[in-house]
Amino acid sequence: MVNKKAVCGVLSTELAKLKLERITPMKTGRKRRLLLLLTLPWLWAAPSFASGDTTRTAALEEAALPPPPELVAAFLELSESQRTQFQFLLHNVVESTNTLTRQRLALEHQMQELLGSETPDPTSVGKLFLDIHNVQQQVAQVLRHFQESFRLMLRPDQLEKVQAVAGAAPLQPFMRAFSILHLIPAGSQPEF
Repeated sequence: MVNKKAVCGVLSTELAKLKLERITPMKTGRKRRLLLLLTLPWLWAAPSFASGDTTRTAALEEAALPPPPELVAAFLELSESQRTQFQFLLHNVVESTNTLTRQRLALEHQMQELLGSETPDPTSVGKLFLDIHNVQQQVAQVLRHFQESFRLMLRPDQLEKVQAVAGAAPLQPFMRAFSILHLIPAGSQPEF
């Protein structure tokens, strides 16, 4: 565990080195508040430094997790037949989106070459733009079909879990911040 007094001591020493008092004359109360504001982020991060984990990135946390399809199947408690159906749906959506992505990239490359020419033909640019948009719409349609097919294979209790996850999705960036600051236990639900 990092000694918080030592961290405060280091920070106050650094502040003295900067001769903050000479730059901006302040009363003692203001100095204490400034020191507190500068110290708080270090104190919040202290448990991470104590464990030697100064990066605490999502990648490190995710490294210990199984692949997403396995996590989804386990979380939803999919039956064997549902797992087989899920794998089939995943295979189809990956193949379809990969094909469409290759088409979109080829069209975007053509667009870059056309726009890089001295006098790009506006009609050709417009046609390529519409072609790219069409491919993007096809990808969206493939994904909608995948999501609908996935929902149709679920039992009502499994569908409720999917809806709960969808409802929690906007909180994802905040969950990481709360976890890094140790306001909630890592990988668990908050206990309030």
